[in-house]
Amino acid sequence: MPRLTRRGFADLAIFMMGFGFLMGVVFPPFVVVLGMPPANAFSLVFMASCIAAGLCVGAINWVLARQIVGRQLIILSDRMNEVSLEIEKVSQNDEWWHSDPARWHIEVESQDILGRPALAFDRLVEALARSLRYENAGRSFAEILVNASNLDGLSGSALECLLMETHAPGGAIVIRVDAGLYVLAMDGIESVKEVQHCEVVFQALDSGQSVGSSGECHAKLADGKTDISEIYAAPFVYGGEVRGAMLLASSKPIDPYARSIADLFARDFGLAVATLVKHYTRRVDTSSEAEAGGDGRTSAIPVG
Repeated sequence: MPRLTRRGFADLAIFMMGFGFLMGVVFPPFVVVLGMPPANAFSLVFMASCIAAGLCVGAINWVLARQIVGRQLIILSDRMNEVSLEIEKVSQNDEWWHSDPARWHIEVESQDILGRPALAFDRLVEALARSLRYENAGRSFAEILVNASNLDGLSGSALECLLMETHAPGGAIVIRVDAGLYVLAMDGIESVKEVQHCEVVFQALDSGQSVGSSGECHAKLADGKTDISEIYAAPFVYGGEVRGAMLLASSKPIDPYARSIADLFARDFGLAVATLVKHYTRRVDTSSEAEAGGDGRTSAIPVG
């Protein structure tokens, strides 16, 4: 449809009023076909009345369209401006967006094409909130990795951050040593042995892929009474090999967000461990060469 002005509702008014005028002009010949005397049908008063009625119908239709469609567009526009201003304020103050995305939602009043923009906006806000949560979690975790000076401190702080971000009641960080597992950090799980013999962990380490499974790890949470219904293992890599995994344990199904955070943290944790190993190896090599002039030897996993 051709645009007559740069304003959509102005174009809509012109077309509706024009259509109403056309209907008023066409109506007198139509009533003649139905049997009305031509003298009456084509009288000035009757034709003026028909045209006026057509213009009134067009005007009323335009008002209704503006009230129904325009109102939804105004709500959508105002809410988009509010979100934009909030994000701009957060970025300028170097803060992170902690708002509940539900507060920005638009009520979907129509189940047809008029309701699609509101539904799409709500989904966009949810996606934006998830993205900012990921960014916030990644930043918090990065600060922990940067400040870590040894593997024990790194593991404990990383696990604490993981459980805080995912709200999981239990978790652990394990590495593979020979054919078994060594627990670097654990919280919220009753027994270390239950983690060391968990089949889900070995599946993740063997496949190099995150594995979530329920009912295969007969373990309990730290209270000794609540059964763990699901374990999620996210493997991490350093030295070019899968060396360990970060675990989440819960008595309820682990949600997709928690799984994604575990995957993100596991990847970054592997990089941090690799950096610690490299730094530790370089430090020991330098010390050994200075003292004995020989080759420095170090353990594969520094804990001091």
